[in-house]
Amino acid sequence: MAMKNVNIPKAPKVASTLATIGPIGLYAVFNSLNTVEGWHRAVMFNSIYEVKEKVYTEGTHLMIMA
Repeated sequence: MAMKNVNIPKAPKVASTLATIGPIGLYAVFNSLNTVEGWHRAVMFNSIYEVKEKVYTEGTHLMIMA
């Protein structure tokens, strides 16, 4: 059986872009999630704005570094 005439389609550019950006985006989202346990409060700190004035209650919060 000759394999010379087999046409293998190439992946579209969108698929290769998603394959590259997808894992980076997931990593960023999961590292931005902060969980405050029950009966606790939290004050967020980042290197740009120092300590934020908002006090976070229990639950999972998303902190985006801007």
